[in-house]
Amino acid sequence: MGDNLPIEEHQKAAEDGLALAKKEVISDNWDLMILDEINNALELQLLKLEDVTDFVERFPKDKHLILTGRDAPLELIERADIVTEMREVKHVFNEGAKAKRGIEY
Repeated sequence: MGDNLPIEEHQKAAEDGLALAKKEVISDNWDLMILDEINNALELQLLKLEDVTDFVERFPKDKHLILTGRDAPLELIERADIVTEMREVKHVFNEGAKAKRGIEY
């Protein structure tokens, strides 16, 4: 994880984030929703794949949903309209910089 927090805290944060996304979808206040780093949360088993695929399947077809993060599961790739892979060319982390709130997390 890169920090000292118990895995349960990360799981709760991921679950709370998905619950918030579900609540916001129902509010109909948004045309675009970004679930940032959700693929990483799946890879780390912080969320259940079934819960995320259910969310994707139920997401309104007239809205836009973006899922980010490495290691997207095949089940989500197959459901996507667009899949993009990015690669790091240069990053300040390699020079010892710390993550910045609001940018990296």
